[in-house]
Amino acid sequence: MESAGILAGPMLRRGDTESVAICGAMDCPVEVDAAIYFLDTLIQLDTATKTTSIRAGHRLFIHLVQVRGQFPTETLLGYDLFFRVGKIINTLGSLRLFNKNEDSITYDGRPYPSLFIPATAAPTFLYASCRKFHRKGDDALIAEDGLLKRKKRNLANQPATMLLTGDQFYADDMADPLFPVIRTIAEHYIGKEDLRQFDLRLREKPFRTAAWQVNGGLFIS
Repeated sequence: MESAGILAGPMLRRGDTESVAICGAMDCPVEVDAAIYFLDTLIQLDTATKTTSIRAGHRLFIHLVQVRGQFPTETLLGYDLFFRVGKIINTLGSLRLFNKNEDSITYDGRPYPSLFIPATAAPTFLYASCRKFHRKGDDALIAEDGLLKRKKRNLANQPATMLLTGDQFYADDMADPLFPVIRTIAEHYIGKEDLRQFDLRLREKPFRTAAWQVNGGLFIS
């Protein structure tokens, strides 16, 4: 596999008038900084950034970026991230995540991903539970994306928060064709784990082969 750079995110974890938290995962260690802008004027706000990085695998690094400052409510803000490896600095734009291309994470040609902080304690929000990839019907996140596109110019009706509860996906009910793909990707980014350290039965037949088979976990349990 070639380097993918950003594996997940950027995801806006939360925001209030004093702090904005953004997280993401990358396939290499980097230094991460951030900037917040007024989206209508592109004036940068005065902020301080603290990044906490965790290595979760051989090629998996999770970064939590905490941006502190004084942020207005009911105002459309934009943010950008800066990734430094040695003397090389990339931004979300240089990684082609926006600026009018098919992989853009912004709406309507906006120069940065946007956020706003509601003034009330009871903002409009979206709620979702676990995702089931082989369920009949369309992915609900596609509907959420369409909703944000329609409401992008009306902050009063635009959801300010998305709540995801549960395990985010049905780990005990996955489509069989996904297992080989998941194993290949997991071993590349996380590394191959010796599951025998968690259960001594996996050292013996027939369990030592079942652990690597589709639905093998169900057989073992």
